[in-house]
Amino acid sequence: MFKTRGITFVELNASFTVILVFIVFSSSVDARRIRPPFCNCEFIREWNPLCGTNGRTYGGPNFLACKNACERTDVQIWYWGPCYGDDRFT
Repeated sequence: MFKTRGITFVELNASFTVILVFIVFSSSVDARRIRPPFCNCEFIREWNPLCGTNGRTYGGPNFLACKNACERTDVQIWYWGPCYGDDRFT
């Protein structure tokens, strides 16, 4: 086997493969996921912002319904449009 400074080529190749697999899987995760991994909300993500009774802005009624179902909350629609002073969108 080819050896470089005490590490065999096979060991080096295995380490490289593990690192490469980690990078591929970590970069393929959708950063815009809006639900916990255990929640199964499938809906069309139509942007129609609304302000919930908790003072948070949601992308629309479907986003709010998914949040309520997944987190077992009962946030209602307070008014249509983004919440005043809330720069976070859920």
